[in-house]
Amino acid sequence: MKTTNKISPINRNLLIIIFLFISNISFSQETGCTSGNCDNGIGTFVWDSGNKYVGQWQNSTIHGIGTYYYTSGAIYQGEFTNGKMEGKGTYIWPNGTTRTGYWRNNQFAGQVSSTSTGTSVNSSTTPNTEIAESYEVVLYMKEGCSRSEHVARYLRNNNIPFSVVNITTDTEASEEMWQLIREAGYRSGTVTMPVVVVQNKVYYSIPDLDEFLSTLR
Repeated sequence: MKTTNKISPINRNLLIIIFLFISNISFSQETGCTSGNCDNGIGTFVWDSGNKYVGQWQNSTIHGIGTYYYTSGAIYQGEFTNGKMEGKGTYIWPNGTTRTGYWRNNQFAGQVSSTSTGTSVNSSTTPNTEIAESYEVVLYMKEGCSRSEHVARYLRNNNIPFSVVNITTDTEASEEMWQLIREAGYRSGTVTMPVVVVQNKVYYSIPDLDEFLSTLR
């Protein structure tokens, strides 16, 4: 009488565990620099967390243009400096929401506008949780300027969406503001702050701030 060898339940479960273990090793994602040059060139790097970066490297640090993929499904495409999001770029949330603009130290720092006002934005005024595609009001201001702070406070208190361009130490932003003023016909060498752009119209040396602000409601 021919007998057949049967696998006991214990042995069967053991075989399943071994198979799954081997499969996990075989199909697990390779980590580290998986392709290219991740020292000084263009390469792909995968972290143990699953996050992945594809793009330019300098001195073994993310630096230049590239794309960073998060395990959450979020993606950042744009410029990096010394391993941080720095410069122009687009952040895409897992739900498809996008934010395009200027980034500094991994924080959103400025809105890229399709209009002539394309400005940088004070990230403390525009939190990262707020997704805004554009602003109708752009406030050019200086630190310590009471008039500028008065306008910013009014806009916040009245829930008027706006972006802030701090020209105190930003030379490019200051030059941009002066270009807008000159294009509007202003020829003097000094201007009373703040300068406010409302729907692409430039307002400068505003004599009565409260009267002007009342028109924004």
